Parts: sequence; structure tokens; C-alpha cells
Amino acid sequence: MVVVLIFISLFVSCHSNDQGKGLLVKSDVIYGEDNRSLLKNSPYEELGKSIATMVYPGRIRKAPRDPGFYKVGQTPAHIAYDICKEEKFSEQNVLGACTGFLIDENILMTAGHCISEKIECENVTWVFNRLSGDELIHEDYVYGCEEILHTGINVVNNYMDFTILKLNRKVKKVKPLKMNFDVITAEEPVFTIGHPFGVPLVIAEDAFVTSTQSTYSSMPIPFELIEEDVFEYNIEPSNYFMANLDVFTGNSGSPVFNNNEEVIGMISSGKEDWNHQNEFCKTGRILDENKKDTELIIKINKINSIKDIL
Repeated sequence: MVVVLIFISLFVSCHSNDQGKGLLVKSDVIYGEDNRSLLKNSPYEELGKSIATMVYPGRIRKAPRDPGFYKVGQTPAHIAYDICKEEKFSEQNVLGACTGFLIDENILMTAGHCISEKIECENVTWVFNRLSGDELIHEDYVYGCEEILHTGINVVNNYMDFTILKLNRKVKKVKPLKMNFDVITAEEPVFTIGHPFGVPLVIAEDAFVTSTQSTYSSMPIPFELIEEDVFEYNIEPSNYFMANLDVFTGNSGSPVFNNNEEVIGMISSGKEDWNHQNEFCKTGRILDENKKDTELIIKINKINSIKDIL
């Protein structure tokens, strides 16, 4: 039981704002129909090669009897997150805590609230192209974090929820995702690929831009980062947009694509919307897909660091 509780605490965190202006560093909601499915065998499977999940220490180690492979834990999502077994992906094994994606041959981008400090960089592992919950992972898919290059989360008056980091080596046989720096338009179709609950890659489709800027004005600061009675970051609404993507905890850092398979944004956060079925489990809440107050996504065209790298 102690092991399970520690595992859950690593993977789940949320923050609230009594004034209703802030947002949670978490997102657990379905808009309209549930448009999520496993990426494996989908037309977009090739994109998954450039997408990774962030793994905490203790969840992955070299396989002693299988040279060239890593061994990972086998904890299903319904245990790790107390979700009901009827929920999608509840039986899939959980590995990572956030999502990231390749923007250059050894450069990865993810959400700033997932990782932003040197000590975090030194202790996490990134696993690419995880299409299934297999116990063994080839070393060609496993990478370390060498250095934090840029992050935008330390600016109280203009919080930009991104981190760009350098991996410990070039990612083999993988092309970085294509970026699109054009202006975001209302009702533009979008989809995302990531690791909700840390399960194998999931695609969420049939979504659209509900607002071309954020409907939030601030973001609560995680408790451990609070200094001098400053409890929230201010965000510039024009740096973000909103979309009715079906995303959950673990999707933070997931790339958001347009219809041309180009990255136009990255999942930042949203409001928690769990239905607690009983004292033992919970389900994702279903909301109107046409509401504007949906999921917060940082605009790629507002992150100047990417342009400098590319």
C-alpha cells in the first residue's frame, strides 16, 4: 500500500484557485464524445516515434537478463489513479508522468510545470515511441536529460509553461516534428498525441480551437515553489489558445497538431473534471464540446526559443 501511495503522489498533483481565475495543472475531462484511442495501428502512428514520456526514478532500470533492454514496472492505470475499471485505458500499464516531443535531433520540448530544474533533469528518463505496455523496452528508445536549455515558468508576470531540454544523445532513426508558426484561427481542427495517465501513446482527435486566446488570466504556483506570499503566476492570454481536446493527467507537454500534422501548440493544463462514482474510483466528466473554457494550450509561435534553435 505504501508503494502505491508513493507512486500516486509522483504522478498526480493539482492546484486550485478560490477566485475562479486560475487553472489546475491537470486536465481530466471529455468534451462531447470520447475521441481518444490508442495510437498503435492508427494512420498517425509514425508521429509517435517523435513523442516521449517522462519517467521518474525507480520506474525503469536496465534488464539484468536482457542486454540492450530496460525493464519497467507493470502498474495498471486503475490502480495508479483510482479510476474506475470501465474507463478507457484503465487496464493499460502506467509508466511516465508527462509527455514531450522532439523538435531537433536531440532537443525535446515539454510543459514547464513537468520539469524545469537541473536536479529534475538529472533524475528523469525519456522513453520514445511507447506504443504498448510491454515490460521490456529497447535501449534505442530510452534517453536521459543532459541540460535544461530554456524554460518560461520562472517569470511571475508572464508565465510561459514550457521547457526545452537537451537529451544525452541524438534520437536514433527519428525525425523531429514539424512546427507551424502561423496565426491560430478560431474553430481550426486540431488533434493531440500523448500519454494520459502515463499509459502507452493515445491520440485524441475530432477537436477544434474554441478560443484563440486563454480564458484564464493566472495560474496557481505549486506549493513547493511559493515564495514571499506570491501564490499565482500571471499569464498573457494571447500566448495561449483553448481547444476541446479530450486530455488527462499525463498529457501535459503533448504536441497539438493541425490537419497538416504540424505542431501549433502544446498541452499546458485545464480544470479538473472528475466524477467520483464512489469512494473507490472515479470517471472523467463529460462536458459540452462547444464551451470556450476548455483546455489551455501554449502557442508554438509565442515561444521564441524554438525559433532560435531551429
